[in-house]
Amino acid sequence: MVDEEGGAVWDVLQRCHARVWEFRRVYGSRWPTPGLLDAARFACTEAAEVMDAWLRMKGYSRNTERCKSMDDEAADCALMLLTVLGDRWWTGWNDEDAFVFPLRHYRDGEWIDCLMMDAATVLSSALMHYRHNGRGWLWQSQAVMRGLMRIAQRPEFDLEGAIGSRLARIAVRLDGQQAAG
Repeated sequence: MVDEEGGAVWDVLQRCHARVWEFRRVYGSRWPTPGLLDAARFACTEAAEVMDAWLRMKGYSRNTERCKSMDDEAADCALMLLTVLGDRWWTGWNDEDAFVFPLRHYRDGEWIDCLMMDAATVLSSALMHYRHNGRGWLWQSQAVMRGLMRIAQRPEFDLEGAIGSRLARIAVRLDGQQAAG
């Protein structure tokens, strides 16, 4: 968990970014890295899965009964948002680039609503990037950082541990496939 004012979040996010991109370098031939647009699309689907997991926790039932954990889905969303940033961490971030209200200011599920809006903004920006020959992307990377901050600031949530766990599971699956193949 990081402090909700953002103090430790930058270090946590930078370490998570390095870990995700080291994993992508090692496993890239068997676990292809999506480009900017597809990574943004995946981030949107993962944000929606966070919402789905939260709604199920409230007692709603859907047409499928898979019960994924909100923590796993949040880690997957963060993994995709970190992928959107590309393999180089931008050192120019500061607290004002991605300010989000501390989670105590959000009511029932609002942080997830905001995460979904951040992911949609990232997707919209990535789409415009492709439509305009690569211009106009960087200013919207703030939405990436806002989404990451919302995830990292969740009480009792260890983003580094969750991402490490998700990557370890993927590695076991990929290593098993390689051994069987």
